[in-house]
Amino acid sequence: NKFAPIPRDEYLVTVTKVTDKKSKNTGRDQAQLELTVAAGEYEGCKLWHLLTFIPDGEKGHGFTCEVLEAFGFPGKGELDFDTSEFLGRSAEVKVDIEDDKDHGKRNRVVNFFTEVRASEAFVQSQAKENKAPW
Repeated sequence: NKFAPIPRDEYLVTVTKVTDKKSKNTGRDQAQLELTVAAGEYEGCKLWHLLTFIPDGEKGHGFTCEVLEAFGFPGKGELDFDTSEFLGRSAEVKVDIEDDKDHGKRNRVVNFFTEVRASEAFVQSQAKENKAPW
């Protein structure tokens, strides 16, 4: 089942869909990212992350920067860009499992890594492409 929670771990993911949204509470721009595990035992499984574009100097901006940098965007500066540029980009993430009162157990992406890490999933993905992971 590609939608069942996957174990807590680190995974290489690729953005396979982006939906533009707006926060009902703050009016800030958001991007709903559909992430697909790109390698390893759980390849093809889906995760989702709602990225809120929080301006510099405001609480939460650091996490916005972390997500942007993990996908190869500049973390600092203008947050106004075409979110379709996320499509096809990959990053390593740390996934946890949380209990949701409406949906039961589900995954939550808790970290986006801004440096290339030699996780098992990353090494496997590079081996598929005949590339060394370093």
